Amino acid sequence: CESMTSFTFNNSLKTIEKDAFNGCKSLEKLEFPDTLESIGVQSFQSCKSLNEVNIPAKIEIIPKRAFFHCESLETVNLSEGVTTIDSEAFGSCYSLKEIYISESVKEIAENAFDECYELSIKGEPGSYAEEYAKKHNIAFVESK
Repeated sequence: CESMTSFTFNNSLKTIEKDAFNGCKSLEKLEFPDTLESIGVQSFQSCKSLNEVNIPAKIEIIPKRAFFHCESLETVNLSEGVTTIDSEAFGSCYSLKEIYISESVKEIAENAFDECYELSIKGEPGSYAEEYAKKHNIAFVESK
């Protein structure tokens, strides 16, 4: 999959298995179907050209290293429904500038955003996302 630049998922897809797209270095764009319910561990690890991710509402957990080392990833939007961001889910995403974390998120691993030096978290005031951002010295921006 090293030369694949985009991928369109089947509209009835429910699960993306572990390591499914791991190492797809040229993958720039993903459009997840609304039917998607789970993403496997390391499923998009080292997709170095991926620049934006929009997680649909039926996904509850962003698993360990799901988007680890996606060097070009700049923007992530987590829909209402996501409850957990696991260990190193977005670790080493050096270009990650903004992630919108919905109010449904109640658990974020301590190292979920390791080596995301330019990150700001966007979310609702008084949310767990704001609490996490403050605890980890990450800029927090109120969503409008």
